[in-house]
Amino acid sequence: MTGSEYPESPAGTAGAVIPPAPKRRPAPSGTAEAVVAQAAQNHPNHSGLQRIAKRLSKGLNAKSGSCLSDVKDMAQLLFVDLDDSANAMPVCQLITELPYDGNHGRWIGIEGCLAIASYIAAENGEEKLSADYAHKLRAPDRETMDDFRDKINARVRQRQLNEPNLYDREIARAAAAVDKKTELEWRKLRVQSLLYLLVHGDSETYSDEELSRLTSNELVAVRALVAESR
Repeated sequence: MTGSEYPESPAGTAGAVIPPAPKRRPAPSGTAEAVVAQAAQNHPNHSGLQRIAKRLSKGLNAKSGSCLSDVKDMAQLLFVDLDDSANAMPVCQLITELPYDGNHGRWIGIEGCLAIASYIAAENGEEKLSADYAHKLRAPDRETMDDFRDKINARVRQRQLNEPNLYDREIARAAAAVDKKTELEWRKLRVQSLLYLLVHGDSETYSDEELSRLTSNELVAVRALVAESR
């Protein structure tokens, strides 16, 4: 090494000058990190999305419930808040092929992505793909233990489908108080519930047509509140 390869050290200091840190290489195309980076690059000014992307840039741990929840949260921000189905779908697909293993904590993230992916596929006219995701979303329904517990679980599940919490009171209260931030948070939870109900099906209280209408209306309401908050 010759002295010309690095600049001279400042006067009065000892040791070699530390060379600049190497630039981070982009994630290989097609990897989970690349999918996350692509989605984040399309919304550089969305701080919430950037925070999630930074965490996921370290790698996707399919055994971590918090990591799967981050994927779901990113997909929801893209689809629900930002109306960006083009990036939301590949983010969802990072985990939609993961199987149900009985771990409810892990399944919540996968379930949320399956609901979004099924809805987007239906909106794009991909009915078979939408139905495939809906079938996977219902995997916990097919879990068997013993006859007694299976009957109890089926009753609880049907009650949840027939009497879902759609946060009507909370939304009405926030709207009456003109608390748009709180109203937005409750409406986001309402969208999640509606997407699950619509994709799962089998509610004896809400028809598919009504759930489709309610979901579409709620997406419009959420996106309007998001636009106002910018």
